[in-house]
Amino acid sequence: MPLRPSHEPTTPLDTAAFDAATECELARAARAGEPGARDRLVETLARLPAMLRGKNARLGGLLRPADLDDALQSAMLAVWQKLDRYDGRGPLLHWAYGFAVVELRRLVERRGRRREQEAPEEVVASAPEPPRHDPELVQRAVACLDETDRRIVTMKHHDELTFDQIAPAVGMPTNTVKTRYYRALVQLRHRLAPHIAEERA
Repeated sequence: MPLRPSHEPTTPLDTAAFDAATECELARAARAGEPGARDRLVETLARLPAMLRGKNARLGGLLRPADLDDALQSAMLAVWQKLDRYDGRGPLLHWAYGFAVVELRRLVERRGRRREQEAPEEVVASAPEPPRHDPELVQRAVACLDETDRRIVTMKHHDELTFDQIAPAVGMPTNTVKTRYYRALVQLRHRLAPHIAEERA
């Protein structure tokens, strides 16, 4: 039962117009395959895509449109499979939205695990050596880093800690610490590039 993402803006749910008996009957009819019931169900859930996009936006836009489409289709499959469990205690749209949020969070968690497990060697291979320039210039460049990256770089170079020692201090897996460290080096090189050019001129 496909439901493609809508481009309509998200609007508050009109719970005042909710009729439990009507929506329970719609769920039963759609499940039974009665003519027109599926179309009415899809129409009832037409605002679900926009609501899901709104939820993603509140989470910082972590998922791409294609990911949201996947979450939506998985949610609709769950709705269809569990339609006989709908008991009318809330609007069908509310009920279906719960499935959509579960799917969205699963995708977000899965993406986070992929990032944590990303092989830092790939980053290391393209990362430069730690910058060796005027200490004051380097310090100013480090100050421009994200707070966590700044801590990681400082603990690695100033405190001479290992990645395994830094990981619990910043509350991240060791692989994530490595990745952020080497990416921070790339940022530092980028910030110091004008000074490197001046030195070589």
